[in-house]
Amino acid sequence: MERRLPASLHIAIIERQPIAIWQNNGTHMLVDKDGHVIPGSVAGLERLPMVVGDGAGSRASELLAMLATEPKLAPRVKAAIRVGNRRWNLMLDDAQNGLEVRLPEDEAQAAWKRLAELETSQSLSSRQVRMVDLRVPDRMILKTERAATPPDASHRKDNGA
Repeated sequence: MERRLPASLHIAIIERQPIAIWQNNGTHMLVDKDGHVIPGSVAGLERLPMVVGDGAGSRASELLAMLATEPKLAPRVKAAIRVGNRRWNLMLDDAQNGLEVRLPEDEAQAAWKRLAELETSQSLSSRQVRMVDLRVPDRMILKTERAATPPDASHRKDNGA
Protein backbone atom coordinates (compact mmCIF):
# COMPACT_ATOMS: atom_id res chain seq x y z
CA MET A 1 0.00 0.00 0.00
CA GLU A 2 1.20 3.47 -0.79
CA ARG A 3 0.04 6.80 0.52
CA ARG A 4 0.51 9.93 -1.56
CA LEU A 5 0.18 13.30 0.02
CA PRO A 6 -1.13 16.33 -1.88
CA ALA A 7 1.40 18.73 -3.39
CA SER A 8 4.13 16.09 -3.45
CA LEU A 9 6.17 14.76 -6.34
CA HIS A 10 6.50 11.01 -6.89
CA ILE A 11 9.25 9.65 -9.09
CA ALA A 12 9.56 6.04 -10.14
CA ILE A 13 12.96 5.00 -11.45
CA ILE A 14 13.22 1.86 -13.51
CA GLU A 15 16.76 0.67 -14.08
CA ARG A 16 17.24 -1.23 -17.30
CA GLN A 17 20.29 -3.36 -18.05
CA PRO A 18 21.39 -3.39 -21.69
CA ILE A 19 21.79 -6.84 -23.24
CA ALA A 20 22.48 -5.89 -26.86
CA ILE A 21 23.10 -3.08 -29.29
CA TRP A 22 20.30 -2.81 -31.82
CA GLN A 23 21.18 -1.36 -35.21
CA ASN A 24 18.13 -0.25 -37.14
CA ASN A 25 17.97 2.23 -40.02
CA GLY A 26 21.57 3.27 -39.38
CA THR A 27 20.98 4.08 -35.71
CA HIS A 28 22.56 2.22 -32.79
CA MET A 29 20.47 1.83 -29.63
CA LEU A 30 20.77 -0.18 -26.45
CA VAL A 31 17.98 -2.64 -25.65
CA ASP A 32 17.09 -4.49 -22.46
CA LYS A 33 15.81 -8.05 -22.00
CA ASP A 34 12.25 -6.96 -22.76
CA GLY A 35 13.24 -5.22 -25.99
CA HIS A 36 12.82 -1.72 -24.56
CA VAL A 37 15.14 0.90 -26.00
CA ILE A 38 17.44 2.42 -23.38
CA PRO A 39 18.19 6.07 -24.13
CA GLY A 40 21.84 7.09 -24.28
CA SER A 41 25.05 6.35 -26.03
CA VAL A 42 26.44 2.91 -26.80
CA ALA A 43 29.95 4.20 -26.08
CA GLY A 44 31.76 1.88 -23.70
CA LEU A 45 29.29 -0.95 -24.34
CA GLU A 46 30.59 -2.08 -27.73
CA ARG A 47 31.32 -5.52 -26.26
CA LEU A 48 27.58 -6.27 -26.23
CA PRO A 49 26.25 -8.42 -29.06
CA MET A 50 24.82 -6.54 -32.04
CA VAL A 51 21.39 -7.32 -33.43
CA VAL A 52 20.40 -5.75 -36.72
CA GLY A 53 17.12 -5.09 -38.50
CA ASP A 54 13.41 -4.62 -37.94
CA GLY A 55 12.20 -6.54 -34.92
CA ALA A 56 15.69 -7.53 -33.80
CA GLY A 57 15.60 -5.42 -30.63
CA SER A 58 12.45 -7.04 -29.30
CA ARG A 59 13.76 -10.55 -30.09
CA ALA A 60 17.31 -10.06 -28.76
CA SER A 61 16.66 -11.76 -25.42
CA GLU A 62 15.23 -14.84 -27.11
CA LEU A 63 18.20 -15.00 -29.47
CA LEU A 64 20.76 -14.62 -26.68
CA ALA A 65 19.07 -17.39 -24.67
CA MET A 66 19.34 -19.69 -27.69
CA LEU A 67 22.99 -18.78 -28.26
CA ALA A 68 23.81 -19.45 -24.58
CA THR A 69 22.85 -23.11 -25.04
CA GLU A 70 26.15 -23.59 -26.91
CA PRO A 71 28.67 -21.76 -24.69
CA LYS A 72 31.72 -22.64 -26.80
CA LEU A 73 30.22 -21.22 -29.99
CA ALA A 74 28.17 -18.30 -28.60
CA PRO A 75 31.10 -15.90 -27.95
CA ARG A 76 32.03 -16.13 -31.63
CA VAL A 77 28.74 -14.50 -32.69
CA LYS A 78 29.58 -10.87 -33.45
CA ALA A 79 26.30 -9.85 -35.08
CA ALA A 80 22.83 -11.27 -35.67
CA ILE A 81 20.74 -9.96 -38.53
CA ARG A 82 16.97 -10.31 -38.37
CA VAL A 83 15.71 -11.29 -41.82
CA GLY A 84 12.13 -10.38 -42.69
CA ASN A 85 11.33 -10.25 -38.97
CA ARG A 86 11.15 -14.06 -39.21
CA ARG A 87 14.60 -15.60 -38.79
CA TRP A 88 18.27 -14.86 -38.06
CA ASN A 89 21.53 -14.77 -40.00
CA LEU A 90 24.52 -14.90 -37.66
CA MET A 91 27.99 -13.53 -38.32
CA LEU A 92 30.70 -15.45 -36.48
CA ASP A 93 34.23 -14.27 -35.71
CA ASP A 94 34.11 -11.03 -37.72
CA ALA A 95 30.97 -9.04 -38.46
CA GLN A 96 32.17 -8.17 -41.98
CA ASN A 97 34.24 -11.13 -43.18
CA GLY A 98 33.44 -13.96 -40.80
CA LEU A 99 31.40 -17.11 -41.19
CA GLU A 100 27.77 -16.37 -42.07
CA VAL A 101 25.19 -18.82 -40.68
CA ARG A 102 21.62 -18.77 -41.96
CA LEU A 103 19.21 -20.18 -39.40
CA PRO A 104 15.69 -21.37 -40.27
CA GLU A 105 12.51 -19.61 -39.23
CA ASP A 106 11.31 -22.73 -37.40
CA GLU A 107 13.55 -24.95 -35.28
CA ALA A 108 16.35 -22.38 -35.04
CA GLN A 109 17.45 -23.97 -31.74
CA ALA A 110 17.97 -27.36 -33.42
CA ALA A 111 19.93 -25.73 -36.26
CA TRP A 112 22.13 -23.85 -33.76
CA LYS A 113 22.87 -27.12 -31.94
CA ARG A 114 23.64 -28.80 -35.27
CA LEU A 115 26.08 -26.01 -36.15
CA ALA A 116 27.87 -26.40 -32.81
CA GLU A 117 28.19 -30.15 -33.38
CA LEU A 118 29.51 -29.59 -36.93
CA GLU A 119 31.99 -27.00 -35.74
CA THR A 120 33.27 -29.40 -33.07
CA SER A 121 33.51 -32.41 -35.37
CA GLN A 122 34.32 -30.81 -38.75
CA SER A 123 35.83 -27.41 -37.85
CA LEU A 124 33.90 -25.67 -40.63
CA SER A 125 35.39 -22.25 -40.01
CA SER A 126 38.93 -23.56 -40.58
CA ARG A 127 37.96 -24.98 -43.98
CA GLN A 128 37.52 -21.69 -45.87
CA VAL A 129 33.75 -21.96 -45.51
CA ARG A 130 32.17 -18.49 -45.80
CA MET A 131 28.49 -19.39 -45.39
CA VAL A 132 26.50 -22.24 -43.84
CA ASP A 133 22.81 -22.40 -44.74
CA LEU A 134 20.82 -24.49 -42.26
CA ARG A 135 17.34 -23.36 -43.31
CA VAL A 136 16.34 -26.79 -44.61
CA PRO A 137 16.36 -29.35 -41.75
CA ASP A 138 17.78 -32.32 -43.66
CA ARG A 139 20.28 -30.35 -45.74
CA MET A 140 23.25 -28.09 -45.29
CA ILE A 141 24.50 -25.74 -47.99
CA LEU A 142 28.09 -24.49 -47.77
CA LYS A 143 29.63 -21.65 -49.67
CA THR A 144 33.41 -21.56 -49.75
CA GLU A 145 35.86 -18.86 -50.69
CA ARG A 146 36.59 -18.66 -54.37
CA ALA A 147 39.78 -20.30 -55.41
CA ALA A 148 42.37 -17.76 -56.41
CA THR A 149 42.75 -17.31 -60.14
CA PRO A 150 46.22 -18.36 -61.27
CA PRO A 151 48.28 -15.22 -61.86
CA ASP A 152 48.94 -15.99 -65.52
CA ALA A 153 45.33 -16.99 -66.37
CA SER A 154 44.19 -13.42 -66.96
CA HIS A 155 47.14 -12.71 -69.25
CA ARG A 156 46.85 -15.76 -71.50
CA LYS A 157 46.46 -15.06 -75.17
CA ASP A 158 44.76 -17.32 -77.60
CA ASN A 159 47.63 -18.49 -79.76
CA GLY A 160 45.43 -20.50 -82.08
CA ALA A 161 46.08 -23.79 -80.31
